[in-house]
Amino acid sequence: MIFNAKKLLFVNVITKERINYIEKLRNTLAEFISLIEYEAINESKENFENYQLIILKYNYLKLMLNPDNEIDKLILLEIENLYNSFNNKDKNILEKCRSFTIMSQRVIHFEWKGIQNETKYFINKSKFTTNFLKIVKKSIPVLFLLFPIFSFSQITIGSVEKKEIEIVEPKPIPFDSINNYKEQEDLINYKMYIGQKFYLPKYNNTEDANYTGKEYPFMFSDSLSLVNIDPSKQLKMVDNIGRETNKFYKNIFTYKYKPFHYFSGIVNGNAYASIVTNADEVSNKYYTVIDVFTGEEMNNILNNIKTLINKSNDNYENYIDDVGFNNYDIFDMSKTIFKIQDDITKEQSYVFNLNYFILVPYFAKQKEIFNNKKVIAILTDENFETTDFSKNEKFILPNKSVWNCEVTLLSKKEILAKDDIKLKIGSYFIAYKLTNEKGQIIIFKGLNGKTINFKIYEDYINEENDKKLLQEQLIAKNKKLKQIETEKRLAKEKEHLNKCITKFGDYYGNLVNNGNIAIGMTKEMCEMSWGKPFDKSTIIYENITKEYWYYSWKKSLYFENGKLIRIEK
Repeated sequence: MIFNAKKLLFVNVITKERINYIEKLRNTLAEFISLIEYEAINESKENFENYQLIILKYNYLKLMLNPDNEIDKLILLEIENLYNSFNNKDKNILEKCRSFTIMSQRVIHFEWKGIQNETKYFINKSKFTTNFLKIVKKSIPVLFLLFPIFSFSQITIGSVEKKEIEIVEPKPIPFDSINNYKEQEDLINYKMYIGQKFYLPKYNNTEDANYTGKEYPFMFSDSLSLVNIDPSKQLKMVDNIGRETNKFYKNIFTYKYKPFHYFSGIVNGNAYASIVTNADEVSNKYYTVIDVFTGEEMNNILNNIKTLINKSNDNYENYIDDVGFNNYDIFDMSKTIFKIQDDITKEQSYVFNLNYFILVPYFAKQKEIFNNKKVIAILTDENFETTDFSKNEKFILPNKSVWNCEVTLLSKKEILAKDDIKLKIGSYFIAYKLTNEKGQIIIFKGLNGKTINFKIYEDYINEENDKKLLQEQLIAKNKKLKQIETEKRLAKEKEHLNKCITKFGDYYGNLVNNGNIAIGMTKEMCEMSWGKPFDKSTIIYENITKEYWYYSWKKSLYFENGKLIRIEK
């Protein structure tokens, strides 16, 4: 029966997809066990992200199994036992993991042997499965984890070669607790939230009696619930022209999760029973995302709900809560559906987005970074105004003022200290509550903005010290470079002086070195002292050679037979 149910998944040969499936399952099991072993060995250092990965692999393995199949049920039970042993910090968990690893190798080897035998001898599928079960049942129960591989092992021989189609599977960006939940342009990136824990803060049920007939669903189920109408909220039927009748609806069918009936009445000639998710039953709880649906998968879920709603219209005595599905097109409004699970009750439901939830790993990371730390305000606007909530007064926030930071969840109710404020869904937010020595209190939803940026005070001081040290090092380096340049210059000048003295003697040597000219100097001395002239003129007589040198600073030298005899302006 198992073979017949899964036969459609395979062609007549061992395909690349089959090998990939085996490898994928084996790798997932290896990662699952490795993470458990790592956490067991390092039990003194709890790693929240590793724990989330274990949950992810745990859920992924469960989703690979068929809960309607007897053998898969046994496998699910063994997964649950191993997972519970980990959660309960079973002292023998490492031994169980090692036994599992050894036995897994044997089973995988047995799997490939089974494939070879089936291909070679065409053995009967049920006989092969029976023999395999006899062997496995003599071993440890954890071996059932790998049984889904064997349910695919029946093989027939084909004669037609089929061209392999390369399948490119995109990968979502990895989850990083430094980032809060946000909308994603690429829908596959929502997959990063699978296995992550979210908290839904406390909020109050609505008491609004002015129902408009339009209500966007929050948490919903893929099956309908039957709600008995409270006598105080009886709903009259209307006739086909919108007039009230003496007949009342008996029940309400709704797709809302944990339905709460808060309004009944006639609105614009239509009977309305307003249903919302009961805040008392779903808020102040932790949930884990176990799947994300987009595209066709999402539409299938929504279409299924629509189908259930339409089928429920057969009994006219039952009111059908179809708001959100038939009153306006929810398909145009939604891109994703998240399947979430209550961490305590394990009940599952759906939400269209997680905007009302607090991402637990992000909140924990913010507390780790900022909670009970001093922060310093760095402003680009010296006139930045904010509110001191200790007095509810506005004031100018001083630049480089130091504050003590507390990371917490706050709503308007706590900020204003008013107990009569009703909490709406999404009222709570991650708040950075800052206090100073004066007792002032300021509150921000984030510590980084366009005109203000808060830094950890210790980090800021270290950065400033590093800048100061770098500046001092730069000054010292420049001073050293100048000293080296000076030493080189002095050495060069000394070398030039020695050269001049050696060549021309002390008197003329010093004159040449200092760039001076004196009567009686030779042309060579003058050229070394003043440089080459920009122009010359020479007159040669029988016994005398006269020569004029002209310089740009309006000086000229007059030589007779190579000796300077006159300096002219």
